[in-house]
Amino acid sequence: REVSEDHVTNIFSRLMIQGKVNAALRYLSNNRTGGILQLDDVIHECNGMTAKELLRQKHPKQHPLVDSVLLQGPVENVPDVIFDQIDATAIRSAALRTNGAGGPSGMDAIACRRLCCSFHTQSVELCNALAALCR
Repeated sequence: REVSEDHVTNIFSRLMIQGKVNAALRYLSNNRTGGILQLDDVIHECNGMTAKELLRQKHPKQHPLVDSVLLQGPVENVPDVIFDQIDATAIRSAALRTNGAGGPSGMDAIACRRLCCSFHTQSVELCNALAALCR
C-alpha cells in the first residue's frame, strides 16, 4: 500500500524526536533487512564501487597534527571517592533525566528508563549492578 509523504514525514519526525535515529533512517530507506557490508561488496547505487572504495572517497584528507590541541604534562588521577558516590539512586536518577538515542547497547533513553524504573525489585538490582560497574 502506498503511503503519503505527510505520513512518512510524521513518522520520521516522531522517531527523531524520540531519539530513535536508527529507526527513523531505517523507516526512510524501507530497507528493514539492513546488515553489515563487507569491504569488497559492490554497491550498485554508487556506480558499482565497492564499499571500501566508497569509504575511501568519503574519508576526509589527513591534516597535520597541531600541538596546541594536545594535553601536555602528567595526567591527573581522579580520586576514587568521586566514583564511590555512584549508587543505585544516582543511576535511577540519571535514567529519569536522560534523553536521546541509544549508545553502544543500542537501547534508547526510553528503554533505559523503563528498565531502571518500572520493574520494582529487578530494576533496583539492575541499578545496583550498573552502579557497581561504574565504581
